[in-house]
Amino acid sequence: MTAADAHGPYGRVARRLVIVPGVFVALFTVWPAFATLRRGFDITAAITETGLRNTVLFTVWQATVSAALTLIVGLPVTWIVSRHEFVGRRIVRALTLVPFVLPTLVVGLAFRAVLPADLRSGVLPLVVAHVFLNVAVVVRVVGARWESQPRSFDEAAATLGAGAITRFRTVTLPMLRGSIAGAAGLVFMYCFTTYGAARVLAGPSRPVTETEIYRFAVLAGDMRAASALAVTQVVIVGAVLALTARGASHTSVPQRPLALRTAAPLRRFGVAIGAVLITVAFVLPIIGLVSRSIRVGDGFSPAAWRHAFGGAGALDVVSSLTASLTTAAAAATLSIMIGSLIAFAQVHAASRAAHGVATACEVIPVVVSAVVVGLGFLLAFRTSPFDWRGQWWLLPVSHAVVALPLVSRTVVASMRQIPADLRSAASTLGASPLRVLASIDASLLRRPIGAATALAALVSLGEFGASSLLSRRGNETLTMAVGRLLGRPGDVVQAQAFVAAVVLAALCLALVTVVDLATTLGQR
Repeated sequence: MTAADAHGPYGRVARRLVIVPGVFVALFTVWPAFATLRRGFDITAAITETGLRNTVLFTVWQATVSAALTLIVGLPVTWIVSRHEFVGRRIVRALTLVPFVLPTLVVGLAFRAVLPADLRSGVLPLVVAHVFLNVAVVVRVVGARWESQPRSFDEAAATLGAGAITRFRTVTLPMLRGSIAGAAGLVFMYCFTTYGAARVLAGPSRPVTETEIYRFAVLAGDMRAASALAVTQVVIVGAVLALTARGASHTSVPQRPLALRTAAPLRRFGVAIGAVLITVAFVLPIIGLVSRSIRVGDGFSPAAWRHAFGGAGALDVVSSLTASLTTAAAAATLSIMIGSLIAFAQVHAASRAAHGVATACEVIPVVVSAVVVGLGFLLAFRTSPFDWRGQWWLLPVSHAVVALPLVSRTVVASMRQIPADLRSAASTLGASPLRVLASIDASLLRRPIGAATALAALVSLGEFGASSLLSRRGNETLTMAVGRLLGRPGDVVQAQAFVAAVVLAALCLALVTVVDLATTLGQR
């Protein structure tokens, strides 16, 4: 049997099609990263210059602390929603995922709305916001492994006299160690490459690498310092992910969760209290965000909403919403096309070289943050033969680059679940590869591709890092409108920033709800 036959009717096709994502990632990720590296080749500046070194050290410190606290908070939450069946479990689980689908800028504003005035900027609110944002990562990554752990292991240890702590240490923890490490690496990456939340919460006295890259590149015009920080960030994030990524994915075979009515009274009480605390903790910032949008000065007024939708104030919601939706549609379309080809090559490529190219296309954008992508675009596409300065399509392309790893991973997971026997049977009956693709793969992948498209749109709607560097006048998205309004004085103007954030949050949640309903109905 040849290698092509082992990979079904698509082996040779996948080997050729991988050229498309290879060229895309090379042009819009590798080349901009190289342009940044060339400018920041003096990476020692991030170590020898006091200001840059302090920025890097603080960013590493806050990302490490944020990741540790996220695990401390996220593991009990994961235990509650992954191992127990109770009334409202699906709602509680969904609430833990809400912050992850919201733009980090919106989450930062939500914490500004609920925190006391003297705690609205600094290290503490930034770390708390990171925990709030990334608990969903622990629930998804560790929960997938925890759900597949049979309760019989724990019950056998209990029969032998092991207490709850001993059972967790000797039975549960060894099975979860890889997934915990994978979750910690992902959370570290998200916290290290933070921009929206840091822009709102960290304050000028505690800058992180992302905000400093923007400041040096746009405000100070110091491309050398910006590039040095960008290269340092890529190296650190890449190293951490390389050390921890193995446990970040797990094929889950869920076991039946424990019904609380059969559990011990103390356990029922603990789970109930935990569910209530989770609900309050994840709902309160959203309520604060909405209330802040109608608070003007010391009182409440709908003036900010009226001016925003009437076009009489500093914010034109309709125009910004149109720009956001247009950019998101273009970015989602591009990312699903490229991401599906990456997934197709990873599953069906008949050669190791083609599979390696597809894997590289998925991995490379992971270690390059959105701000670094934007900076790379500025440096790489301003001279011939790639003089694309001011082109409208650069913004959706940058969003597509950021969303690409999430899209390809979503599609490849579903693509691998399609039984190869279906394709083999169709080929035996004389169906061409194109006919097999249309009748089998396209049909079975319709919902996963729809979910991946929605995920790409969500990334684009909330993307703030690359947008800060690449956005053009007259085409201001909602995230850029929020950033602009926060820098302007006036109670109504500040309230309008929260109006834009509420509209953006509602749009993201509506998109997630529609996809969830479509998936649920499709499974019935």
